[in-house]
Amino acid sequence: MDKKQWREAVSLSSFIAWIIWKARNDTIFGRKKWDPGEVISVASQAFHEFCSVIDCPQNNISQAAYHNIEKTKWAPPTTPSIKVNCDASWSPDYSKCGLGIVIRDSSTLVLLAVSEVSSFGSILEGEALAMRSILLEAIFLGVEALQVESNSKEVINYI
Repeated sequence: MDKKQWREAVSLSSFIAWIIWKARNDTIFGRKKWDPGEVISVASQAFHEFCSVIDCPQNNISQAAYHNIEKTKWAPPTTPSIKVNCDASWSPDYSKCGLGIVIRDSSTLVLLAVSEVSSFGSILEGEALAMRSILLEAIFLGVEALQVESNSKEVINYI
């Protein structure tokens, strides 16, 4: 495998791992059960979208599979609610932790998007801090009706 093929394989593998994670979260939250073929198809689609932006080679990926994928879309909140998506990223060596939040209205307008480097001792703590950040931002923005989406079932159950 040459260097170009190796980079493509690593990039595609990253998308597959990400979609496996999303499928796991959907199963845990009872939203949906994914079959393995669907995971690969969605990962392939995400990889193609990524490559279309950065102009990377896509030699080994089936274009037919890409065009036959049903796209999953983010659902806007009901009016007059605001929807917030949040997540945390954590590394056991504590050197790579981060929080991310996106706040959108019912017309899908992004009101706020934040990605920040942080420090915390576990992914559970990071997810809780992300949730805290959203609530503080919502208070600051004067939001009265809020819908929150998170992939941390444990934090949601605790709240």
